[in-house]
Amino acid sequence: MMSHRTQLVTANNRFIDDWLCCQQVQWMYETDDGYESYPPEINVMIEKAHRDKKQTVQWVEEDDKQFEVDFVRMVEEKVGRAGIVLRVKRSSTGVYLSYSSQLRD
Repeated sequence: MMSHRTQLVTANNRFIDDWLCCQQVQWMYETDDGYESYPPEINVMIEKAHRDKKQTVQWVEEDDKQFEVDFVRMVEEKVGRAGIVLRVKRSSTGVYLSYSSQLRD
């Protein structure tokens, strides 16, 4: 069982990892005017799923609309509503950095 201190450091490392993700990678969806960036919390969710080699990732927005990004087809779709498909892309500003810390109890 992890100590409270270890749990805090682990949670902090995940936060730093997520923050670095947003600094290094940006997911975008296509609109009529070009590409728009996903908000940071969605960007992190999409990137984590991508790094975990999942085929899709879903989320629910505040208005209860559910969306899915399909990494195989590189599209976003509104779940339960056929026909609206947006292309997505991943833009990387460099090599993804990962922070980790060794901790002894």
